[in-house]
Amino acid sequence: MNDSKRLFNVIQGGGHWDMLDSVDSPVVTFIIEDEPSNFYCKVAYVIESTKTREWWLFDRGAYALEGDSGLRDFKGFISHLKDKGIDFSCWVIKRDTLDDFENGTILWQNVKSSLVPLNIYHNSDSSWSSRKHIFIEAKSSNS
Repeated sequence: MNDSKRLFNVIQGGGHWDMLDSVDSPVVTFIIEDEPSNFYCKVAYVIESTKTREWWLFDRGAYALEGDSGLRDFKGFISHLKDKGIDFSCWVIKRDTLDDFENGTILWQNVKSSLVPLNIYHNSDSSWSSRKHIFIEAKSSNS
């Protein structure tokens, strides 16, 4: 991608939990690609201030709703958010749109209109039922 078209920088996903302490009234939006970019559908996330509306995009790769380490790390982050009382949700987006977002060529406010809530996302692939169940279980389990 031509770097001159980039509108903002993307942060490498995972391990930025301490950033939550410096964001005024943070909320976390997990964004899962609708088609796997490799063996798994990867999860990006946005930390957004509900007061200032500032936002930061963290790229795909650190978290997944399947597999081993990506799922374990995802559940660990969910547990951390719950311990801190930070609201979070999970949405699905077309992989091409997420690619553009991670390339910094479209802004968060444009991406939001393309998101579908994970809990109502329709796909005939049975693995989506598993992804929904994993997120619901992680969100409702005790920390």
